[in-house]
Amino acid sequence: MDMKREIRHWIGAIAVGMLITSTGAQAASFDCAKAQSKVEKMICADAELSKLDEEMSASYQVALQNQADAAAIKLAQKQWLKKRAACTSNACIKDEYVNRLAALSNHLASRYVLTEESPDAAVPTTEVCQDFLENLKRLGNPPMVCDREFHPSMVQFTWPKWRPINALKHRYLVEQIWQNEYGWAHDEHLRASFESRARSGEIALAVTQIPIDGKTTTVIRFINGDKESPCEPKYWNSTYPLRQYFAIDSKLQKLDFGVTYKSVLNGYSSYSKEMRPDLFLHKGNPYIAFWDMKGDGKGTIEIFGDHRNFCHINFTNNTEGK
Repeated sequence: MDMKREIRHWIGAIAVGMLITSTGAQAASFDCAKAQSKVEKMICADAELSKLDEEMSASYQVALQNQADAAAIKLAQKQWLKKRAACTSNACIKDEYVNRLAALSNHLASRYVLTEESPDAAVPTTEVCQDFLENLKRLGNPPMVCDREFHPSMVQFTWPKWRPINALKHRYLVEQIWQNEYGWAHDEHLRASFESRARSGEIALAVTQIPIDGKTTTVIRFINGDKESPCEPKYWNSTYPLRQYFAIDSKLQKLDFGVTYKSVLNGYSSYSKEMRPDLFLHKGNPYIAFWDMKGDGKGTIEIFGDHRNFCHINFTNNTEGK
């Protein structure tokens, strides 16, 4: 059973449990006799859309029973209603319902817990940790195995403004990375395939500027991918493409490994590159977030910043196949 069908089946069971009834002229969340908008009329005129509306309404009401998350759930629902209202076709409306059901399913089946697991960890009241946890709730508690993302309402989070640069023309930068990381002997096969992989986009470079230790620092992002092994969230241990961040001089000639390994760019250890790290800004300050796979539907989002802020946000997913 694929993910969408599984979600539909599971949410449908909730709807039955709540004894929601419907007729041909009634959708669960509104009276079709009083339908005003074009989208509402389209829902009432289509049996499948009306059924999806019933399922969504039931799932939403169940999710609201968790009072601790109710405010975030209501906000996410308002954002979703705006997206649904922008639809002009039945297919668009259906997609919006399926996406919302998936988000509510994640919320009901998953849980994030902010913990302190090491002497150097930030206390749970650290602002970036609390804000990141709230962001996860507003997104519906997704596992974020492959990439992190931010809810539109969480304006305190921003992404660096990355400017792509040609990897072929800047091959010497990739060679500096490989020399530092592995040594030439180990990486002969990578060097031999460099040109074809750079042309295909498997190897990619981009630059930006962020504050590090109070100084505006030029940073390069190195993506070393493998199109034969893309990240698959359902497998929980996906690592490709590898991502790394390095400080570099403003003329893009030489990487500064000294600054790199003593700053937020390195995460808490060099192996974090295999955890698909994301460099982001919280109120203008840089942080690294990455995924640490624990197995059996569990994992941890790690957040590292300013040499010490190290948050552990544990994730448990109880929905098989997600």
